[in-house]
Amino acid sequence: MLIDLRDPKDFREGHISGSRNIPFSRLKEHVEELREVNRPIVMICQMGQVAGTAVQQVGGVNKHRLDGGILNWKSQGLPLIKKSA
Repeated sequence: MLIDLRDPKDFREGHISGSRNIPFSRLKEHVEELREVNRPIVMICQMGQVAGTAVQQVGGVNKHRLDGGILNWKSQGLPLIKKSA
């Protein structure tokens, strides 16, 4: 499960296919839901730091962050999906 922690505007401008947008500012509203997920979760932010904090807040096993965030993803030439407003 991919969780994109960026704000909705940034998410619309380009996100990893299949990711779900939960802005970091609203993460606390979803912590219990995310703790109950029984598959790996990868937290995604712009550069990786916010995602690391989110992993700590959610806790549990199989919670990870995308190293280097979306900036690193883009620098590797990997695809992003754009969503019109």
